Formats: sequence, structure tokens, C-alpha cells
Amino acid sequence: MIVASAGSAFKWLQIAARNALTCLADTVAAVSAVGWVFVALAVLALLWVWAGMHASTRLGPIEVTPLEHDGQRQAALHSLIAAFRERLSRCGLTPPPTVPEGAPQANLIKAVEGSAIPQGATIARLLELLPSPPRPAQYKFTGTLSGQEDPAESACGVSFWLQPMNGGTPYLQTVAAYPTHTEALTHAASDIYLHIAKATPDAFPLWVRWHTREGLEAYLEGCDLRKQGDFTQAVESLEQAIIDSPFNALAALQLANLEEQRAAVGSQTWTIAFLQTRALQRYLAVGRLWPTLVEARYRSSVTAAALATTYTALNQPQQQAIALLLALAPSTEGVTRRLRQLADRESSATLQLLKPWYTLARENRLRNQFESKGRERSSLRHTARISRHCVRVRRMNAETGGGSQFMVRYDDARVHIIHMLLGKANVTWQGRYNAACFDALQLAVDRMSDRRRSKVERRALRNVDTAIREAAGDLTHAWVNNDPDFAYFR
Repeated sequence: MIVASAGSAFKWLQIAARNALTCLADTVAAVSAVGWVFVALAVLALLWVWAGMHASTRLGPIEVTPLEHDGQRQAALHSLIAAFRERLSRCGLTPPPTVPEGAPQANLIKAVEGSAIPQGATIARLLELLPSPPRPAQYKFTGTLSGQEDPAESACGVSFWLQPMNGGTPYLQTVAAYPTHTEALTHAASDIYLHIAKATPDAFPLWVRWHTREGLEAYLEGCDLRKQGDFTQAVESLEQAIIDSPFNALAALQLANLEEQRAAVGSQTWTIAFLQTRALQRYLAVGRLWPTLVEARYRSSVTAAALATTYTALNQPQQQAIALLLALAPSTEGVTRRLRQLADRESSATLQLLKPWYTLARENRLRNQFESKGRERSSLRHTARISRHCVRVRRMNAETGGGSQFMVRYDDARVHIIHMLLGKANVTWQGRYNAACFDALQLAVDRMSDRRRSKVERRALRNVDTAIREAAGDLTHAWVNNDPDFAYFR
């Protein structure tokens, strides 16, 4: 009986599919030549609109021509060009194109004209009448060095011409009176960034623009000092960049992340809690100023959840001090509950911002070059969703002693089947680390069999080990050792 029913259902599906294909074929055959022309025009109009939106939110490559200087050796000029290109890239400008200037390019109109398509020549003539679609802004840099490097004088400079390739006003500037040509080109790169950011406002949103060249250079110096491990000087440089450009979010995010990193390697509970509080305040300030900035909202959720755990280990005077900094009522349950609610709210906001259609539907634009797109957006979405499950398990551990086994197993299935298995191609080391935190939080409550506990332990250690190796130095052992989620393993 069951076999007969299955056979009938399969036969019905065959008939339905055949009827659908027949209806589609009849509809296509009924469209006249004029109708297909209108369809093609509608498709071209949509592609034109998309190309225009895409071009306005992107920056094309910047071509750097060889520098000129009569008194410099050719090898020295090559090294200066390489350093200048690196500086442009660090400022946030697109590196030079990989295709050399003058390389042969494919010509669509010539290809159509020479093809075997009927009326190919006529179609090619019609394509020539169509204007080319908008393209991202591109620039060409031409510079001439002046002066000779002399330790006793500041006579080096560079006069440059930044020519927009898509039309627009060229930028002519001379940067002079520096001890070396490297310093002159460094300041020239900052001037170029400031000019392009103003000339292409859709590609460079307000939160990545700088008020002065000194602010941009203080930010880059702070990033360099942070990489070198000089945290004290890095903080001073980043704070100076914030003072110079208070509406720029890059320096504030770097400083908040630096304090979060210092908290992760701290040895005293009070120091950890204080630095986490400072980091949370900075993330929330950036989130209030720029509510659609994904990085600020996501790190706010992570930092708030971590601070909620650290807060319970403080003594009463320390808890009162943290509550005062956060402007919350100084009670253990009240502060921790508010912090977990904050983490949940910021996590939800992050997932909303990462939806594929959010920017287009809410702001009527495409994502710019500073926002997560494509695979990067998908990876961050997996990471944020796993982090959200961690927030929920922390709350259940604190409020109900582990929560119901059904809900824990449900979250476990979503983390390790939907994200870690089905979404494996888009899971980064941050996602693996969050998955290890999720398993460690499960182990913190003694409500599972020995067999399952052993399985979860192995899985957590495997994920954190893989995360450390894939992070290539961005995730240190000290961070893992001080993470309160891994208290079970200590």
C-alpha cells in the first residue's frame, strides 16, 4: 500500500513538472521580437542601475607611474615607489592594478561583430550607441622628487599630480621640507587619501574620513606601535587621532580592541574587569555614533558577555566601581543581568546588519569597500550566530544552573551541524573559537553523561587548537588561558 502511494505521488510530480515546462515553453514562444527587445532593455536598465550603485560605493585601482628625479639612482627610485605603494595600501586605498598599462583587453563589440550570430554587425552597431556603464573611480599618480637627502637639512620633497581617470578635477600638490624622500612620500600618501575620501563620499563613508593629515598619521603610527607590542605609546597615538577626528571610528575601534586585548592577557581580576569596561564603553560609544557599524555592535556583545562573567568574581567595592563606570545600579544580579541583556541586544543587532538585503533595503545602497561583503559577511554571520548561542548558554548557566537539556542539545545541534558542518567553508578561526567556548560552557554544568562529556571535551580542545593555528598569531595562549569560558579546563 505504501509502495503504491509512493508510486502515485511520483507520477503526479512527473505530470506537474511536465505541465510547468510546457507552460513555460508556450509563454516564451508567444513573446514577439519586439517583446524580447523590451525585455532586453529592462534587463539592461536594471544592470545599469546596479552598475551605477556599485561604482559609487567602490574605489578602483590607483596607478602609480615611475617617479622622476635627475639626481637619484634608478634602484633608489624603485624602492621609493614600492614603499609609496605600500603606504597607499595601509592608508586604505586600492593597490595598483596587476594588469600592466597598455595590455590588450577583450572588446565585446568586436567579438559580437566577428561572431557567427545572425545580424551580428547590426547588433554591434547598436551596442556602440549605448554609453558605457559607470565604473568605480580610478586615479593615476605622477610624481617628481626634488632635493637631495642631507641629514643637516630638510630639503626633500615631491610634487605630484593625481589625475582622475573617470573625469573630475585633478589634484596638484607639493609636499616639501622633509629630511628624506621617504617621509615626503609618506605625507603625500596621507594627502592623497584625504583628497580621494572627499572626492568619493559614497565609497568613503564619514566614519573612515580624517579631519587632518596628522590624525591619519597618528592612527597609522598607533597601529604600528600596537603590532610592535608598545601598548602605552599606541594608546597615546590612537587617543590623539580620536581627538583630531572625533567622528572617525577607526581609531576608536582600534583603541577599544587594544584594551580588550590587554584585558585578555591580564593577571588580576580587577585589571581585567576595568579594561573590559573601558573597551565596552568605547564600543558602545562608536555604536551610538554609527549604529550600522557591524564591528562595533559585534564586539560590544562579546565584551559585555565577558564582563558579565568577570563582574561576579569582583569584591563589593570593585563591583560598585564598575557599576559606577557603566552607570548601573551596583548589585551583582542587576549588573550581570543588564550586561547579558546588552550582549543579547547587540548580538541581535549584528545579525540584522549582516542580512544580505539590509543595506540595500534600509539605506538604498550597496555595501561599500569598508563593509563586510560576500564570503567575509557570511563568515562573520556564522561567527556572530555561534557567539549568540554562547550568550544564551551563559545566561542559562547563571540563572537556571544549566538550563533544560533539550534547549542545550538544540543549541548544540545548531552550532555544530548548521554552522560548523554545513557552513564549514565559511567558518573562520573566530567561529571555531566561539564553538570551543560554547562546548566549554556546556561542560561547566555537570548535567551530562561521562561518554558525552568526553566527546564534548575532545571537540572543544580540537576547535581551540585549530583556531590558534589558523589565527597565525592573532589568538594567543594567554587569551585562551584568561578566557572565563574555559574555566572548566583550568
